Amino acid sequence: MPSAIALKSKQNPVILSAKPARRRMTSPSGTILLSVLIFLPFTLVPGATFAQSDWGRQKCELYENAWARALSSTPNTDINDSFRAANETFIASGCTEKIAACPRSSDERELANMLTIAMLNEGAASTFLPFACDDE
Repeated sequence: MPSAIALKSKQNPVILSAKPARRRMTSPSGTILLSVLIFLPFTLVPGATFAQSDWGRQKCELYENAWARALSSTPNTDINDSFRAANETFIASGCTEKIAACPRSSDERELANMLTIAMLNEGAASTFLPFACDDE
């Protein structure tokens, strides 16, 4: 019985061994060290951090522009001051604070729907948006 099987093609000669591969037992500290060595370079790359914060700033600018366009294109007759203030506070925070802007009236819901569609079309996730209502 042969100890190895050779599968050859013109481009890729492969030898399959009939013997099982030897496994090395690694200590938990060795595993942790290996993990650190593998992932450490990714945490030291400044471009990865800036790309995320650039996208965050870009999303906020897109939201701010969409907010201004949406306000100018709706009648604004039934938009509560607290809904308007919550959105403006969200924008003023750089779109980073957890703000609950609750659309209660039909105009506010229409405005929230317009903003949601605009932001989703730009590639932002729905979790970015400040729309939330507390249960009452």
